[in-house]
Amino acid sequence: MNPQQLLAHQQAQAAQAEKEAAAAKSHSLYCAPGFSAAFYQRPGMARRRSLVALFQRFPLLRLPVNNKWQASTARDPDLQRLIKQGVLVQVREGGSRRHPKNRSSGKRQSYLMLASSALAA
Repeated sequence: MNPQQLLAHQQAQAAQAEKEAAAAKSHSLYCAPGFSAAFYQRPGMARRRSLVALFQRFPLLRLPVNNKWQASTARDPDLQRLIKQGVLVQVREGGSRRHPKNRSSGKRQSYLMLASSALAA
């Protein structure tokens, strides 16, 4: 590699690292780089593998599900299978009745996360 190519490669790596750091701060897997490519594939083994790889790459991030414009665990066969196999778990964010956004049970949000990171948390 010549010096210009090396500099361009280093800048691309730094930009990718910055993008991943920003995604880790967001707490949502929707903002992670590569999410769209993995999630919007045709259902099947390749999609399940890429989703699990994405969850493993960002173990602290969660995928919000079962609300409008979000992934649905009832309609997505790959998410259903990963939950049934025990790879992913569905957690429901708690919240007390005193919190203004959680006064009714319908306001709580469900998330999908890796089973291993859910046990650690």
